[in-house]
Amino acid sequence: MTAHRPAKLHLSIALPGGGAHGAYSWGVLDALMEWQDRSGLLELDMLVGASSGAVNAAALLCGLHEGGPGGARRRLASLWQATGRMGMMPGLSPGAFDRAISAWGLPNFHLGWSGFDTLVRSLSPYQMNPLGINPLRPIFEEQLPADLLASALSNKVLPRLFVSTTDAETGAPRLFEGSEVTGAVLLASGTLPFLMPAEEIDGARLWDGSYSGNPPLGPVLEQGRASDLLIIDITPARRPDVPTSPTAIFDRLTEIAMAQLLEGEIAAIETTNRLIETGALDAARAGVRPIRLHRVSACKRLGSLPAASKLDADPAFIDSLFAEGRQAGLDWLTAIRPETAKGSPAETQASSS
Repeated sequence: MTAHRPAKLHLSIALPGGGAHGAYSWGVLDALMEWQDRSGLLELDMLVGASSGAVNAAALLCGLHEGGPGGARRRLASLWQATGRMGMMPGLSPGAFDRAISAWGLPNFHLGWSGFDTLVRSLSPYQMNPLGINPLRPIFEEQLPADLLASALSNKVLPRLFVSTTDAETGAPRLFEGSEVTGAVLLASGTLPFLMPAEEIDGARLWDGSYSGNPPLGPVLEQGRASDLLIIDITPARRPDVPTSPTAIFDRLTEIAMAQLLEGEIAAIETTNRLIETGALDAARAGVRPIRLHRVSACKRLGSLPAASKLDADPAFIDSLFAEGRQAGLDWLTAIRPETAKGSPAETQASSS
């Protein structure tokens, strides 16, 4: 008698941006790769990312190319360890004093960020950073070297990669696909307009992809082959309190805009699904297919943190987000594939310390 083997999970993954909050997405991806290493039941079709989500996607792809699921886990861990060693923005991420104040009941207090926010409203990065120094550049060159990235992108067995950027002149999203993705593209996708000058690629000046698509899901709907889409959501659409300081108000407006971009993309897929289900849309003629949506969300957790925590590259903070994301990933796998996810080993990947 032939034993029944569970069907594979055909999956595309959408990875929004969020700076250091992307460590949560790292944790989810680590759980998925561990499950794939054990079961062999995951078939990835497409990775769509913006900002730190794009970097996570590229690291996953490079690691898969190097050594399969185990290689992906190691490459992602190495990337975040390097980030933790450098510190994303020294002096801007919360320090010991800020953490102590927060422990006294003022969770949104952040002395360094408040002072810096006042400064950037007076001076642009073209004045403060005329050389265009990007603190992430050396990390990308070390962790995602050009030859490795190019080899991974040319590997037809691996999932397709789409990276979003924002054209600073038109405001329109600009997508880079496959071999178009380079280290410069990844830097452009994470270029914060108030910290760094726009990255210039092929005559276009580009900013963080999260401003125009966080990330755009159009490629999944129009070109995707997978039946399922997992969105790892790290942009809080809701916060428990109304912001009152100028810095918090500005940060919240930016956050709302980014969250609504993702909600609009999700709504488009849900509308397409309904039209196909009711027969109002001929999926074959339109070149689309119904997509089952899945969402692993850190919004409740991240909604309790100040926006400045996106720049907090303290290894302990990164590790805490990784652990929470990893557990959320394991919980999601247990919910959708209980016959394969039960009894998942809980060993922890190397921390960012």
